[in-house]
Amino acid sequence: MQNDGQSVRGFGDPNGIAGGGAPAVMNALFSVNALPARQRFPIWRESLASIFDIERLSSTPMNGFQGELDALFFGSLFVSRTRSVSQLWERSSRTIARDGMDHFMVQLCETGGMKIKGDGGDRTIRPGQIVIHDLREDSLSETSDFTNLSLILPRSVLEPFLRAPDDQHTRVLSEREPLVALLREHMLSIMRHGPRMSASEAREVAPATAAMVAACLNSDLEDREGLGEGVGRTLVSLLKSHIEDHLTDRTLTTDRLASDFGLSRSKLYRMFQPLGGVASYVRERRLRYAMAVLMDAMQVNTPIYLIATRAGFGDETDFSRAFRRRFGCTPRDVRRSALADDTAGRAIEGVDRRYEGWLHNLSAL
Repeated sequence: MQNDGQSVRGFGDPNGIAGGGAPAVMNALFSVNALPARQRFPIWRESLASIFDIERLSSTPMNGFQGELDALFFGSLFVSRTRSVSQLWERSSRTIARDGMDHFMVQLCETGGMKIKGDGGDRTIRPGQIVIHDLREDSLSETSDFTNLSLILPRSVLEPFLRAPDDQHTRVLSEREPLVALLREHMLSIMRHGPRMSASEAREVAPATAAMVAACLNSDLEDREGLGEGVGRTLVSLLKSHIEDHLTDRTLTTDRLASDFGLSRSKLYRMFQPLGGVASYVRERRLRYAMAVLMDAMQVNTPIYLIATRAGFGDETDFSRAFRRRFGCTPRDVRRSALADDTAGRAIEGVDRRYEGWLHNLSAL
């Protein structure tokens, strides 16, 4: 990551500082285009590993590789325009656990195309369309030479307003829908005007944007829910937040959750049935917590048996078995890999990588 002396393109005065304080909206341009040809793709892949694992395709040029990401950071909102060439993008379970990001990405295809790969076959995203990525879920996609505009919001900002928060991943929004067109223009306007916004203007952008995204995602769902269903979704969100805050509490069980929230076991299970049941959901979140700890170079001396205990497992053997079943490798394999790969984020003169930290520090409204 770059030091504090690196220039920040903000709003107002030429130095990006308003009234002598920090800029309302921070702007950074990460580009590999001026680097020696042999360094471009490796540095691009290393930096983008903060959110996706990237691989070359047969059509990806090595010597003529181009890639840049122009990012705006509002504190609770991240917007970026990415231009690059053909490549493969993957967000695997291991990546998800490693970075711990729990956001929604709303991605507008401006030029080129994207193929989202899945069990049901490939789906092609064309210019003007918007695709939703739930960054808690696995994904695999392939792009041609492209320009994309990405809007990233924390789950806690958007989920409470969604009718079906768990059904948004890889959802494609048609460019012919009026609300989708409004959202598209809104995203383009944020990117165009964001760097010149005052602090008070910037504070209004995230809630207004979240409301527009939610309206767009909710618009084509049949309006047939009753008050009870709306309350149920809010309660699920509260339960998820409670689970996240108590992952290392070994007393966090289905019975304890039901008791704390005044629910029967059967009702609690029905509420989490789309997620495989409450016990399965809790175990998944705990395994991802354990993965994040194992990938953290600052916790390299934390014994694996202690990580297992904190993740709610009775012993290290049970933990290792569940971990291998979920991620296809052992906890020790992950730790060795994390130590071997601890070169990410190295500073390179003239390359601005501050956006990596911004992605991990999006805050709720």
